[in-house]
Amino acid sequence: MATDMKEKFKIKNYVKLICLRLDHYESFIEDEVNTDCISDINDFILKHKNEEGVKILIFEMKNMRMTTISQAREYIQHLHAFDYIRGLIESGHDLITSDQVDKMSIGEIITYMLDYKKE
Repeated sequence: MATDMKEKFKIKNYVKLICLRLDHYESFIEDEVNTDCISDINDFILKHKNEEGVKILIFEMKNMRMTTISQAREYIQHLHAFDYIRGLIESGHDLITSDQVDKMSIGEIITYMLDYKKE
């Protein structure tokens, strides 16, 4: 199945994967990966999808600037995770939600990996 996926799905630029820890009094980004490799996406989702207290956010990025929150904190020392995520959205990067997953170029593979239920 993995070889079929590699041939079938196209990632425009790259995908930013964020594991957001929400069960802490101050939410934070627990893990962040920038990739254009379907196996990296699969590994990230498998690693975090059954963890309690986290949400996986997937962005289809509109350019190739592969920055991370750690790099952003070099300029804005007390940057909060939600401000970082808001900045990504305001910059025009596409947050992939369960409602929008079919519209994205990698939507079918994300549907498969996250086990989204289609109605």
